[in-house]
Amino acid sequence: MKIILFVFLVLNILIGQNSVKPKLDLNNRFGISGGAFANFGNSGLELDGIISLHTKKGFFFEASGILSIDNNFTLNNSMGYMLEISPNLFIGGGYSNYLEKNLSSLNEILFTFESNNLSASSFFGLDGSLSPNFLCSFNINSLFPNFSYDCSIIGFTSKEENSLGFDFYLNFFKKLDNGLSFGYVLSSERYEDERKLSVVKEGQTYNYTRTFIEQGVFNTIFLGITF
Repeated sequence: MKIILFVFLVLNILIGQNSVKPKLDLNNRFGISGGAFANFGNSGLELDGIISLHTKKGFFFEASGILSIDNNFTLNNSMGYMLEISPNLFIGGGYSNYLEKNLSSLNEILFTFESNNLSASSFFGLDGSLSPNFLCSFNINSLFPNFSYDCSIIGFTSKEENSLGFDFYLNFFKKLDNGLSFGYVLSSERYEDERKLSVVKEGQTYNYTRTFIEQGVFNTIFLGITF
């Protein structure tokens, strides 16, 4: 399971497209936003879609899907409640379901807080088999208000193969008045690498495959439309 991808599906849904997610506006009775994107990067072509709804009382629902060029796909649905503590500060929680092509699924609860410039979330598996995961994002535009792109940095930590690790994403996002959106993501991510190994026992050679967690640098550009 691609746990890193899952976290972005829960919180910002599309890597680099966290500007798609609307800020809660309690002056509106009902809000909806969404988008569709094509992502090009080290891992090939991916097609992504998201729809997000929220109500005046703070309830939200999000649904998203990702389809890669090799026909692998993931689906995610999340719902929950956000409580306004102050005009620019919200705390909340919810439930999320994640599904892959092989029908493996994951059910988690999440706790989060959001402000104008900073957000953080923690995720806990309901079956007890998944260690807690933590994510934090910071709005770089708060330091550089005249920068022409929406820019943010996201950090994520979790255990993979019983080893604690980190992933970082630097996002640049631009949305035009007609809804056309584009951007770039520079990331340092963990990924699974299968290696063929062999061992000799009593003069007999045995071959086997083992999965290792490696760290790599990735570049992704994306183009899409939002509403």
